[in-house]
Amino acid sequence: MMDTLTSQESAIVKQHFTYWQAQLKQHALILGGPVPIDPGTFGILILRVPSLLDAEKLMENDPAMQAHVMSYEIYPLSLVFCDCTH
Repeated sequence: MMDTLTSQESAIVKQHFTYWQAQLKQHALILGGPVPIDPGTFGILILRVPSLLDAEKLMENDPAMQAHVMSYEIYPLSLVFCDCTH
């Protein structure tokens, strides 16, 4: 997808990155990034939120979601393993 963006979509993706960088600074985002898989590309975001509703709000406020440049699916995680000391 990243190779076929229009200039307008590219600007929205920049807003998407800015949005998630702000969430990282606010500690709502733990990590995120693209996962290139042929024929398409998807990304993964690991969020730290109190509820599913909070995760949905974060996703719905993403400029790329609002512009329908990207879509999302939420999968709750029951944490079993974590090297949380780093």
